[in-house]
Amino acid sequence: MKLVRVLFVCTGNTCRSPMAEALLRQKLQKAGATDRVSVSSAGISAWAGQPASPEAASVMYRRGIPSITSHRSRQVTAAQVAEADLVLVMTRSHQEKLQKCFADHADRIFLLSEYAGGLEDVVDPIGGPISEYQMCADELDHLVEAALRKILPLAGNAGKDDETKPDILGGE
Repeated sequence: MKLVRVLFVCTGNTCRSPMAEALLRQKLQKAGATDRVSVSSAGISAWAGQPASPEAASVMYRRGIPSITSHRSRQVTAAQVAEADLVLVMTRSHQEKLQKCFADHADRIFLLSEYAGGLEDVVDPIGGPISEYQMCADELDHLVEAALRKILPLAGNAGKDDETKPDILGGE
């Protein structure tokens, strides 16, 4: 069975995408699917090596996810996008930029909320009070949970028939 690779992308890779990565890792662990799905994150305008924001780390720690404290930001690369089976971004502008820069892989780049059944951007909490990080984490938790319902079947079908992959990724 092929390992399904999920890449979360935001702007700086210090808040939203590392929180989404940590939330999906936690959910995969609970589902016993860590051997079928690989998760990572990156940023469109990331300064490589930066830690997760203290507020994001605090919010995740309160949720029982201490792993974000060791997170270090990284700039999204062509190799990461090419290796990913699914790229989930936080805003339409992220999606547009990545689809333009990596046109050969545009069919696997989705707005997280759209992939989860919605249409809204995930607002960047950077610079805001801890309450905004909490609201962002709550929203990400909901979206990641909904996305997981599509990711797990994708992982289950991996390697069986690659022609089914676009339909699974694209929805109905």
